[in-house]
Amino acid sequence: MENGLAARNGGRVGLAALVAILLIGLGLRADYAWDGREPAYDAAAYAAIAANLEQGNGFTVDVAATQPSSNYSPGLPLLVAGAYEVTGGVHERFARSP
Repeated sequence: MENGLAARNGGRVGLAALVAILLIGLGLRADYAWDGREPAYDAAAYAAIAANLEQGNGFTVDVAATQPSSNYSPGLPLLVAGAYEVTGGVHERFARSP
């Protein structure tokens, strides 16, 4: 009799199937992030805010803006700006991965 994680997920076969499904999903997500389509308006705005944050221009959609953008929540742009900082600049492929 099996104990633990394998027993709760249909034995070794069930656990192997679960791992295979997760790996296939991760692969599909990575492929879409690497060769995705053009971003929608909101995605482009979040990318612009993240790029401006990384470049030191503040939480704005446009560099010429006179006040911070209040239409967008700060969570995703801050995460993506951190990814830009770690990867050494604006790389949209890395921004699509979170």
